[in-house]
Amino acid sequence: MMRLITLTLLLIFCSLSSAADEGTVKYTLKVTDANHHLADVSVRFPETAPGKFVVQLPAWRTGKYKILNLANGISHFKAFDGNGHQLSVTKIDKSSWQIDVEKRGPVLIGYQLYANQLSDRARHIDDSHLFLDASAGFVYNATYRMSPLQVDLQVPSAWKSRSGMNKVGVHSFVAKDYDQLVDSPIESGIHKFKQFSVEDRQYELVVWGDGNYDLDVIAKDLIKLDGAAKDFWQQFPFKRYVYMVHVAPGLRGATEHLNSTIIHSEPYRFTKRKDYLGFAQIAAHEFVHTWNVKHYRPVGIARYDYQQENYTPSLWIAEGSTSYIQQLLGVRSGTITKKEFLAALAKSINSYMHKAGRKQMSVARASFDAWIGHENDDMSNSTVSIYQEGMLATLVLDYEIRKRTENKKSLEDLHRALYAKVTKEHKGFSESELLKLLSDITGTSFNDFWYAYVHGTDELPLSETLAFYGLELKPEKDALKAWSGLTVTNHNSFALVSSVEKDSPAWQAGLARGDLIISQQNQKAGSDLVERFADYKEQDRVELQFFRKNRLKKATLQLSNNPFPKQKIVPKEGLDSTISARFKSWAGQDLMEATSAE
Repeated sequence: MMRLITLTLLLIFCSLSSAADEGTVKYTLKVTDANHHLADVSVRFPETAPGKFVVQLPAWRTGKYKILNLANGISHFKAFDGNGHQLSVTKIDKSSWQIDVEKRGPVLIGYQLYANQLSDRARHIDDSHLFLDASAGFVYNATYRMSPLQVDLQVPSAWKSRSGMNKVGVHSFVAKDYDQLVDSPIESGIHKFKQFSVEDRQYELVVWGDGNYDLDVIAKDLIKLDGAAKDFWQQFPFKRYVYMVHVAPGLRGATEHLNSTIIHSEPYRFTKRKDYLGFAQIAAHEFVHTWNVKHYRPVGIARYDYQQENYTPSLWIAEGSTSYIQQLLGVRSGTITKKEFLAALAKSINSYMHKAGRKQMSVARASFDAWIGHENDDMSNSTVSIYQEGMLATLVLDYEIRKRTENKKSLEDLHRALYAKVTKEHKGFSESELLKLLSDITGTSFNDFWYAYVHGTDELPLSETLAFYGLELKPEKDALKAWSGLTVTNHNSFALVSSVEKDSPAWQAGLARGDLIISQQNQKAGSDLVERFADYKEQDRVELQFFRKNRLKKATLQLSNNPFPKQKIVPKEGLDSTISARFKSWAGQDLMEATSAE
């Protein structure tokens, strides 16, 4: 087996030696065993001086703030000089290899790649396609990180290859440097494909996998999204954009890239309105990232360090502001209705009010700690999300800009200024620079705002913010009055506790995440347990039996009044033309036609 791999690589090296342009790093990937997710990868680095030559694979990929240890898919690592003479290789850490270069000339590297990490949107090979985020498959050398490069794929003849990179052959691409390469995923295989354009911008929609999607419907909404983005930023950082979509059971999530995105979806989540909205909003989120993160981003991640965590207190702007803008573009473009827009906002507010972590952690701290993941039993009680709380902080920031300028300026002006600043200076923005831009836009200082709501845990003035647009929060008719503080999911037809709100009745009763509740008042407890509490009154006592680590236990739950009943957002009564104009400048639609969100 090793001899076969080595022979294959040497043959590839011979072709690389003659074909590679001077100064160009050349990558070749050959699918060798699609059924078992295997490929051979070869890399040719140009003229290299004698000595220690180190190549590395990133420990994480852009768009996912988590150490993934991607080098676990590399094996049979070999290195050769330009004459095919094998060089000594030493692995010096989990994702770095040191090569002893004996004389000046090109260095040729080969290894086997196992590609079956689809859920992380990192790499995947089977008999129908190849997907590769280059950070999960192509090593680099720090000296050549900014050098031009070429990628050649050797794949089945029936496959088509797509990427945000420029194409120079049927299965060949070029990039200006390694940073562009790892931010331009490659999809090669059997696809559904649609191409369309808006003005001078070309779009490609590439879908791998079968499902109940309609490419024409999706393209129609993506065109609307383009128009809303043009109104927001007034300029585009690309001429061509590629939407890559993977459709298969169990897939979810998405990742932004320079001029492309990779979106994951279940096969049959495209026809029901609620399901399609989820897909459309994810597409909008990743599209917004083309500006906010890919063109301008906080200084802590302005030039990626691929080998370790990249820290910044401003990831809430990268993700939370993107979530906010995606909703604005959705309602302004008409891809979501006013009712859906207000319902989504109300849902976020309801979740925020029941998250005790908002009193414990600021969005700046959540940004810095994003690499930890906060995957623990007490997550909702001790942390906040850079997405949800970051979105609400941005909602309030937008309101503050509008209020201080009599609605003459808004969040758009801030993001246009960030776009112009980074375009001119080619570097990330710091918090002090962001505050300077806000001061320039509004003529006022945002230092107190930053202290209270970004680095502090002061309660966000959400009611005040909504009132500015002629809106208010009102309790839902079906809001539960008897409150437990429990959230449960179904587990073998019983109620598995997924969260317990701090200081709630369930918390006081000693219940914890992971408890399996089997009975309530001597009756079987199922996943509808929380809904059943609607039959009770405040102060009623409920006897529960539950298993904790296979031990049967009992608890008495005394229900109380819900301090934050589920609310909806509705128009206020007696609105004047000024407030109506504010709403239209914000949501792009008439307020008086807005219906209550349910």
